[in-house]
Amino acid sequence: MKHLRLIMISGGLMFLFCVGSCGKWFGESFYIYSIENQSNKIITPYKATWPGYMDTILPPKRPPSVTVQPGERYYFTSQVPYEEIFQQLPRDTMSFFFFDYEIFSSLDWEEIRDNRRFLKRYDFSLEDLKRLNWTVTYPPTEAMKDIKQFPPY
Repeated sequence: MKHLRLIMISGGLMFLFCVGSCGKWFGESFYIYSIENQSNKIITPYKATWPGYMDTILPPKRPPSVTVQPGERYYFTSQVPYEEIFQQLPRDTMSFFFFDYEIFSSLDWEEIRDNRRFLKRYDFSLEDLKRLNWTVTYPPTEAMKDIKQFPPY
């Protein structure tokens, strides 16, 4: 049991050291980016990558959610390189939405979607994410002032 804990702790530390870059574990490549919550609210981030999103902004059905506590980070991983993900998008933009967790969890999705009840939307290019070292921060930092946002920076 002690060996299992050591392996789990070591694996977790390896994961954290590779954040913002490509990591290789057991022959598999993982591409990692993080969401950093610098607000005093619990937030729910959503990365919009489904094909029709530019027409309607948010998908017709409530997306699965994660929560990020104030002062915490959440790590997303993918086995698909970022360049390939951006090639599959309808344009060279990936949008991130941030919701107040209380609103996201208590209101009907149609209310949220139709009335744009999100805190912030960022529209990133691949170059934007590279420049930010694959870290998306809410609320935006000074380094993010030139990124397209709604409401504006």
